[in-house]
Amino acid sequence: MITLTINGVFYDQAPGVMDTDILMSFTRTFVLMPVEAKLGILNKAIKYQIVNEQLSIYNPTSQQFKNSFKYFKSECQGDNDAVTVSDKEALLIMLQEVTKLKPLWCIRFLEDAKWNFKKSLLIFLSFCDNKKIPETAFN
Repeated sequence: MITLTINGVFYDQAPGVMDTDILMSFTRTFVLMPVEAKLGILNKAIKYQIVNEQLSIYNPTSQQFKNSFKYFKSECQGDNDAVTVSDKEALLIMLQEVTKLKPLWCIRFLEDAKWNFKKSLLIFLSFCDNKKIPETAFN
């Protein structure tokens, strides 16, 4: 029998674009039992089956919060050259689908946000709130 425990942190996605994601901590434990032995080419592999598991989700400790994602946090694309033409086309299509804007307006928002999709959505929302987008801009 083997007991395997994994723990870490994850972001629980916010329901809306303007809301912030919530950092959560988890522990997941598996209990494994050997089912078959002497498998594989060298007859040394063992097949296991999960016979029990437990998942716990809770608020992270201050140390987990401090250390979480510190190597992965970065502003997307520092300059326009890092974004390829195919990436720009994909971002344009995604923004059009989400906002129902004409391509020219989507390009404007994406360029203002340096091709950062999340920032372009925030700019779009601020324009909507201030009623700066004419009806003719929509499809």
